[in-house]
This record gives sequence, C-alpha cells and structure tokens, in this order.
Amino acid sequence: ARLAEGQEALIAALPGERAPSWSLLTWFDGTNDLGIEAERRLRAALHELEEAVADERHLALLGYDPARGLALSPIDVASPADASGSNLGRWLPLLAIFVLLGGASHAALTAFAGEREAGTLETLLVHPVPAVVVVAAKFATVLSVGVFTLMLNAGSVIGSLALGFGTLPGASEGAFALDATRVMLGALAFFPAAVLVCAVLCLVCGRARTVREGQNLLLPMMLVAIVPTLPALSSDVRLDAFLAAVPLTGPSLVLRDVLRGSASPALAVWMFVASTAWAALALFQLARTLDSERLVQH
Repeated sequence: ARLAEGQEALIAALPGERAPSWSLLTWFDGTNDLGIEAERRLRAALHELEEAVADERHLALLGYDPARGLALSPIDVASPADASGSNLGRWLPLLAIFVLLGGASHAALTAFAGEREAGTLETLLVHPVPAVVVVAAKFATVLSVGVFTLMLNAGSVIGSLALGFGTLPGASEGAFALDATRVMLGALAFFPAAVLVCAVLCLVCGRARTVREGQNLLLPMMLVAIVPTLPALSSDVRLDAFLAAVPLTGPSLVLRDVLRGSASPALAVWMFVASTAWAALALFQLARTLDSERLVQH
C-alpha cells in the first residue's frame, strides 16, 4: 500500500531471535529505476552501519586493538593534474582512434565509394581539374570531419570528467584537474596520427566499388588500427626511439606522456617527424593510386 502511494522503497526492522539482532526486510519495485536506486542506497547505508556496529562491539568485548597502529595510510605525491592526465592519457588514444574512424568513415564513404556507386564521379572528373586536386579536396573534407568530431567527443569527455560526471577506469577518487597547455600539446602531437588514419581511410574507401563494400572493409581496418594504441593503456611501456617511430603507437605514447607531464621533448620531436613522414607516405599513395582511371573503374 505504501509503495502504491508513491514510496520508492520501504525497510522494516523486526526483532530477531537473539537480542540485539534484527531481521531487516526491504520492499521496492524492481521495474522502477527510482526503486532500484533506493534499494541500492539502503543496502549501502546498512553495510556502513553494520561495519560501525561491528567495530563498536569488538571494542566493547576486546578493548583497544594494537594492530590498528599498523594501518596503512597511502599518500599519493602526484599532483592532481599529473594524476588526471595519467588516467586520461591511457584511454584517450584508444578513444581517439574509434572517434576518428567512426566520424570520418561516413564522409570518406560518401566522397569516394558513394560517388563511384552513384555515377557522379565521372561528371566530376570531366572538368579540367587534376585528379590529385580532387583527391586532395576530398581528403581535406574527410580530415576536417574527423578532427571536428574528435574535438567534440574529447571535449565532451574532458568536460564531463571535470564536472564530476563519471570517472575513468582505474581512476582514484578526487577532483579532476587537467592543464589546458598539456591538452593543446597532446592534440598537436596526435595530429599526424589523425592525418594518417584519415588518409588510410580514404585509400580504403576509394578502392571500394560500392558503399556496402567499403563498410565491410571498415571493421577489419578498425581492428587493425586499435592494436598500435594498446601499449598506451599500460604505464609500464616506456617510450623509446623505436616505439616513437611506429605508426599510431608513437603518437599514442607521446599523448599519454604529455598529459601526465613526463614527455621527453627529443622523443616527442622524433615521433612528430616520423609520424609526419608516415602521413605523407599515405597521402602520396592515396594521390598515386586514386587517379582518374581507378576512380571511374567498376
């Protein structure tokens, strides 16, 4: 009757068989989100009460416990910005790859495979414009869409964490603090990786004859692309000259180190040069293979 009147949950304490024990009963509506949340809060509050009563009972029966002097009190010497950057830096590269592929894939499919399937690409190529200019314009559009989507999603994640809406896996309790300068430097370090991902995405979609065929190629590409970012999830993986030159791995590790304030300037510069070279190679391959004959060939 009380639940029907609008109560989310009810709790009753009945005397147990042996004093001072109690039998606690809770009623709630399992189909109501408020009822489920109320039951969860009741359970958490009763658990805290149980621990407090147990401590009082132990103190009354046994007296002071000398082992309490051995209680460990951990003190984290990392600054809030370093701690927040370390947690964010482990997950942001993986998130960035997913967002880049998800946000730019639709633009790449429409710009290449979609126009080929619709037959509008031939009309575009009859104009006196070099094919490399057409490819460059399409790539610039795909890159702009991917980077803009990444900025919105990354800003949403950072803003939500700063406002206290959720926490990252493995993050300790406390206020989220992040230096804006680190975010800007991390974005600059990861930009060549964004160029490389969008260039490969255009290359894959440009080879597809239909939109459906391009969609079938995106899943393997996504699975392959996320593998180089996995080392950033571990704090034990150290950035060196070899890893800095590996595509996507170097930018991911530098982004992680920049956000936690431990990046090596020399390795960061070497990573930027190597990643820029990989991106330039991908763009060159894109311009060389997607010529007019290839684009209109079915």
